[in-house]
Amino acid sequence: MAGQAHPLSVSTAGQASPSSGTRFHVRAFRRFPVQCSVYYASETVQGSGTVWNVSLNGWRVDGTEPVATGTVMTLSVILPGQSPTVFVEQATVRWSRGQEFGVEVSSIREEEQARLVDFVLALV
Repeated sequence: MAGQAHPLSVSTAGQASPSSGTRFHVRAFRRFPVQCSVYYASETVQGSGTVWNVSLNGWRVDGTEPVATGTVMTLSVILPGQSPTVFVEQATVRWSRGQEFGVEVSSIREEEQARLVDFVLALV
């Protein structure tokens, strides 16, 4: 596959030119559109919602309860066609706009990570 990027490699889409003054973030992993249910909880909030895109380390969620940037939470994600749910021991909210937010996975058990990898690879 000479000249082709790995399907899960860094995505630079949406980068701004240095002169535009817009901040950008280079994602470590490619994101894929999905629609699956999620339950989330922290010390201060519990909610449910929909995951709209997924990667190996981050997800965009539209939830029932707003959360603040920096909130550390647990997640239970119901991946389409899979059982049981994928449990994320620790994820940190990286951005938040109302009830929509992005999380970065910081702690997940090896077997849960393996299931997530299999799911994402099937989306490629």
